[in-house]
Amino acid sequence: MNGTSVIRHTKTARASLSVCPQFTAIDSQLSVWEHLVVYGRLKGLPKGEILDRNIDVILKATSLGQYRDRFANKLSGGNQRTLSLAIALIGNPLVLLIDEFSTGIDARMKREMWNTLRNVAPGKAIVITTHSMEEVSALATDVGILAKKLLATGTPQALSERYATYEVHFACRSREGVAKAQALMAKVPGARLADDVATRFEVPIRKGADGDGLTLAELFRVLGDSEDLTEHTVEKAGLESIFMKVIRENRVAEEDVRRRKWRLC
Repeated sequence: MNGTSVIRHTKTARASLSVCPQFTAIDSQLSVWEHLVVYGRLKGLPKGEILDRNIDVILKATSLGQYRDRFANKLSGGNQRTLSLAIALIGNPLVLLIDEFSTGIDARMKREMWNTLRNVAPGKAIVITTHSMEEVSALATDVGILAKKLLATGTPQALSERYATYEVHFACRSREGVAKAQALMAKVPGARLADDVATRFEVPIRKGADGDGLTLAELFRVLGDSEDLTEHTVEKAGLESIFMKVIRENRVAEEDVRRRKWRLC
């Protein structure tokens, strides 16, 4: 941890690490300031100027200064979550683990919390577990897709290029139009319905001459040749679609392994 062995120098390594859990761990009898004093002392900060200065910096960074004397249970849900982050930041840890940072928070407060996290991020390694692809898009510089095991890693841009997928959405005003759209996309290698929307399709895109599927230019050519389906949009798939594609591919791989093992028995 920060160059220190967690086995041989556990106590020193722990000083560089802090955790912001999914649940909001606050005491209804303590104010915001008192929470930070208690946790600061637990982390070994001495009473007096050093502790006070540390708390002042955190209150400013998290925009909790205006609530410093308010009881924690009187804060909004978003500010209670921000207080949990402030508690994790006391002592200026270099590594921060955050579980489901903005779960259950309204959209406006969520964006304020993301801005707060960006403010405190410089100089720290921050690991966030989340089910929100919106949060990943807003905050992540590196992404790991996890389902029982680590399935894929990389920057959002690298994952987008590695699992190149585009979404085609047809504007159909009749069942006949829907049927035509589905018939057209049935001719496109690898195309599949996106979610349960009958007129939206995911299309894997091939780069270069090698590999399966169409290039982006070939996809546009197929769509352009259809005189009956002129109203459609094509856009690059977001992280949500990439996440689902990685999960699907690995489930197929797991099934293939199981079948091979069964045949060998």
